[in-house]
Amino acid sequence: MKKIISLLFLLVVVSVNAQTQIGKVAPLGSGSIILEKYDTYYKFEFKDIKYQTKDVKASFMLTGTEEDLQKLYDAITKKMEAKEEADVDIAFGEDTVKLHFEKNMGTMSFQFKKYIAKSISEDTSDSTYMTRKQIDKLFGKK
Repeated sequence: MKKIISLLFLLVVVSVNAQTQIGKVAPLGSGSIILEKYDTYYKFEFKDIKYQTKDVKASFMLTGTEEDLQKLYDAITKKMEAKEEADVDIAFGEDTVKLHFEKNMGTMSFQFKKYIAKSISEDTSDSTYMTRKQIDKLFGKK
């Protein structure tokens, strides 16, 4: 009887904390970005590249459906294909995130910048720069 109860408890704990990793980008150890799917939201977590010796992580959540995640992916890829350097601020619930597009060595790059305070300021947590191929990998496209 104890074994059955222990097994049921284990199954409940595992199902409650169930998450699915959609993609992960970790270029040359400079910082990793992980996209995970939970029941009702998607979580982006990345290492802040401003800190070389500390392991400071930042995260934000996208509440919505797969279509909402696809819209974010489409917005990022369209800006990269347009090859224009720009910043786009997006509010994700209580979090505000800047989508930062920049040309590095002739190639378009993308970076998440999460504002640390609730108000928009210059104080941000920055993800590592990603290429189009890495964005596809993060969003589980290829």
